[in-house]
Amino acid sequence: MNPHYTDTTLIQLLKSNLETEENKALQYIYHKYYQSIETWLIKKGLPPRIEVKDLFQAGLIDLFYIIKKDNFTLSNETQIKTLLFSICRNRWRNEWRSQNNRIKHEQQILIENSEEMPLEMEWINEEKSNLVAHLIAKTGSYCQRVILNFYYRKMKHEEIAEEMSFKSAQQSRNALSGCKKKLRQTILATPNWKELLL
Repeated sequence: MNPHYTDTTLIQLLKSNLETEENKALQYIYHKYYQSIETWLIKKGLPPRIEVKDLFQAGLIDLFYIIKKDNFTLSNETQIKTLLFSICRNRWRNEWRSQNNRIKHEQQILIENSEEMPLEMEWINEEKSNLVAHLIAKTGSYCQRVILNFYYRKMKHEEIAEEMSFKSAQQSRNALSGCKKKLRQTILATPNWKELLL
């Protein structure tokens, strides 16, 4: 039978400075609250490349160090559950904010460097840099990163593989090929953009 700990007991265990007691409390909190927070995160939507498990574990570590502070006290209005949820929610917001800022930054790089597109992509009119950036953004953040890394950052496929956690340089080549195809399809699917291919 699994033990039942009150919030007061959990705090005592986490403040005990005994590894076995701390782990006991962390495991209890993990198993008791993971599913409900996971459900909320999935419902709200996660930023690309962010896993629920990683975000929750980071939140749990934050909770641990907050409680370990000498001046920490749990108020009558606050429970460990609500505190952990608040931490995970803030991390979720920060991840989205960071993701959006990165995408905006990369879009700006695309716009500023559009006139330097290689001959391999000369089918895109250089005079329409804003449109080009918009079209590439429509392929999704994954393809946008691949295209940006290869064409504008001049990264080799080995470097892209490392930066994007691909298993090999060949996987980077395959990704670039697929993203170029997706970009062409995006243009062709929008009549107003077809002149870019001429």
